[in-house]
Amino acid sequence: MDHGQSSSHEQNAPHSLNILTLIRGFVEYAEAHGKKTFPVIPSRPWHEFLYRLKKEKSNEFPELECIGRFDWDGPYPKNPELEELWVAFLLICWNLDGYAVMQDWLKQHANYLSFSRSYPELAAICLAIAEDMKFFG
Repeated sequence: MDHGQSSSHEQNAPHSLNILTLIRGFVEYAEAHGKKTFPVIPSRPWHEFLYRLKKEKSNEFPELECIGRFDWDGPYPKNPELEELWVAFLLICWNLDGYAVMQDWLKQHANYLSFSRSYPELAAICLAIAEDMKFFG
């Protein structure tokens, strides 16, 4: 591929990927494929899943740089951005008005935020990695 060309998944993506869209889209895609039980965020399986996804697929999907860096201060890699996202989500949930506004916005922009439409190859890869890791309960 020439430097002036973009990959097929980049051409189909209407927006840049961020860690929230990645996680939300992965959960929605997995649920649509029969997965109903997920580890609690930000537990060890999520950190390990994101680490493996980025390590194995970031060359093919440069958008995975949105996952950020990992710290190795303990027995497994930890993603500080996932920890921060979890705190932010908890703060939003404390404010029910803010949560309702966020939900309304997400519903209005569902097509725009559709992970599986924007990144169909990546969505399938995420599910395959998660299944290989015995990620689901």
